[in-house]
Amino acid sequence: KLHSIGNCIKDIACLFCTNLTGDPLCGSNSMIYQYCTNLTGAPVCGSNVTNMYGAYYNCHNLKGAPVCGPNVTEMQQAYYRCENLTGAPVCGDNVTGMYCTYYDCHNLTGSPVCGPSVTDMYRTYYNCTNLTGSPACGNNVTDMTGTYYNCRNLTGNPVCGPNVENMVMTYANCYNLGSNGYFYSNKIADVTNCFGGRSKRLNLYVPANSTTLSTCLSTDSENSLTGTDITWTNDMSTNGCYYNTAYNIYIYPVVNVEQAYKDNEK
Repeated sequence: KLHSIGNCIKDIACLFCTNLTGDPLCGSNSMIYQYCTNLTGAPVCGSNVTNMYGAYYNCHNLKGAPVCGPNVTEMQQAYYRCENLTGAPVCGDNVTGMYCTYYDCHNLTGSPVCGPSVTDMYRTYYNCTNLTGSPACGNNVTDMTGTYYNCRNLTGNPVCGPNVENMVMTYANCYNLGSNGYFYSNKIADVTNCFGGRSKRLNLYVPANSTTLSTCLSTDSENSLTGTDITWTNDMSTNGCYYNTAYNIYIYPVVNVEQAYKDNEK
């Protein structure tokens, strides 16, 4: 039978209550409204909530802007496939996990965010096609697999923090990203299809003599930046780069990526 939101007692999970209607209330459980596909109104999050794991997972009909309380530490899948959410994404200073947080939230606008404590950005903004502004990556992030996949309206320059290790499909199909990219980490081990689907020139600055450089110079489709077989021309002696004109990518190994950013973005 149909239920109203008033029948959902505070702190008792309403998991799989597909017929709940009305506005969500605020409890303290993770997954409290998972698969409540008929909820309408805007999400809520009280000041005492610490865990938003799957809180509004698959709540397709929620509208309004996402929220994140000041004490939240976990946002894994919090708004997974909440396709009708609008407004800008949020992330509190204490959040560590953003695994699939805004996956398929294609009506979100504004700029993506990443709090200072975040370590996991696996598919955080996957298919958020209407986000604008610059991509973000905090200093503690290690996994950026598919973070901005198909975020076609992002502008600004792609970046990754000093501790990132995985960048599979991170910026694939991000057609409008800027022409300079900066990989601060020297230990990136996988960049498969990181920049697939773009055609405008990319100048990619990476730490010289690093794992990141050798990874970015991979040539086979199973490991390359474009997800295709690619060859690199060594132009280090003349212009200090490796390049491929077919994909319009120029890789610049530099001693100090941060300095390269400062020099280029003045």
